[in-house]
Amino acid sequence: MAYKIVNQMNPSMYTYNAPYSMNPIEICIHNTANTATARNEVAYMNRTANYTSYHVAIDDKEAVQAIPFNRNAFAAGDGANGRGNRRAIHIEICYSLDGGNNGHQSARYLKAEENAALYTAHVLHQYGWGVDKVKKHQDYSGKYCPHVILANGKWQWFKNRVQAHLNAIKKGSAAPAKPVAKKPAKKTTAKPAAKPAKKASTKGKWTTNKYGTQYLKTSGTWVNGSEPVMTRFHSPFQSATQGGWARPGYKVNYTGMCRQDGHIWLEYTLDKGKTYKYIPVKTWNSKTGAVGKDWGSWK
Repeated sequence: MAYKIVNQMNPSMYTYNAPYSMNPIEICIHNTANTATARNEVAYMNRTANYTSYHVAIDDKEAVQAIPFNRNAFAAGDGANGRGNRRAIHIEICYSLDGGNNGHQSARYLKAEENAALYTAHVLHQYGWGVDKVKKHQDYSGKYCPHVILANGKWQWFKNRVQAHLNAIKKGSAAPAKPVAKKPAKKTTAKPAAKPAKKASTKGKWTTNKYGTQYLKTSGTWVNGSEPVMTRFHSPFQSATQGGWARPGYKVNYTGMCRQDGHIWLEYTLDKGKTYKYIPVKTWNSKTGAVGKDWGSWK
């Protein structure tokens, strides 16, 4: 398992945080909207009697349970007797404000998100449910939550990851399901060429393939910044096979640029052009076209 399960329940606070017995019918996903670890998140809830609660907080290393699944939690914002507050298992994904409230996904946030997908799959399997039982906070009260997942257009991607893990669990796999590229490399994007330098030139024509990937032929060198970034094999999707961490200072001689899955990606090749890899270098909003700050520098 990719995370450690920690029991941090405090029954003395159930009067405020979990006053009702519960027979759960679904799962609700949240982002914490802060930078605290799962243990610190739960510790705060356990000493605060304000009728705001959840069942589990998950970060890049641990899944910390605060309330048992047979008691309710007040996290949906749909009232004391609302379906979310009385019948849903609430899971909080930590670190969603790393980098500020702009949709930025730090390396540890992405790990927490992946851990949450795996944990959610185990809960579905425990109850014999399908992925249709996975809801977002927004579904109950309209609140823009989980805000990072929504800002990056990743809700369906997250459900797909849950489904992949659930499939692996049903097959008896003890290891997390590996992300699968949506399509083979040469079919996901057009082929490379062209050029930018110092400021990532975007001269030229963007094209869109049948998978929705926007592609620009360009080239140059990128140097990763201070945060590790997960690269992907074959296609510019967060669900693609992990290609390993690009450490701070890692250099990429890229041969193309893509807009896909909430990010600007750079395309580069290994094995003399036989293997395509992709590295995200900033956030991108597919609805507005807005981009975040560079996660490194152009050379």
